[in-house]
Amino acid sequence: MGSSPGKGKEKSTKIESEIDELSEPFFAVFGFESIKEEGFPVIDVFENSDNIFIEAELPGIDRERVRISVAEGELVIEGDKAGDREESGKVNYICIERSFGKFCRTVDIPKAADTSKVRARYKEGILLVTIPKVKEQRKKKRKIEIE
Repeated sequence: MGSSPGKGKEKSTKIESEIDELSEPFFAVFGFESIKEEGFPVIDVFENSDNIFIEAELPGIDRERVRISVAEGELVIEGDKAGDREESGKVNYICIERSFGKFCRTVDIPKAADTSKVRARYKEGILLVTIPKVKEQRKKKRKIEIE
């Protein structure tokens, strides 16, 4: 039997992903609760002629627990989702699908963004970040005097 280059790596990555998914609820029971960076919060990035928009779903997270910052061409959304699980041992969880704990999501923003004027609005679990675009000076025509 022949094998294709890279196929073993795909299987390895898939197995690691499945192990992570299976072990997450186990570790959550013992207090190691976190939401994976690459997938939470889920976001949409879109634009119009004046602005870049980043919309993030943050269900069940209080506004006071969300922090946003901009540095070096990246927007960072971070915070923590408070857990309401019964910790006293009075209940036995059969299935745990909801995630609690700290999260951090980094989004690259284009150079055309004016990061000094970023605005954010949070309503009903939806965070909308608006980043104005830099007005291009190149479109203006200017006469240059020759010396």
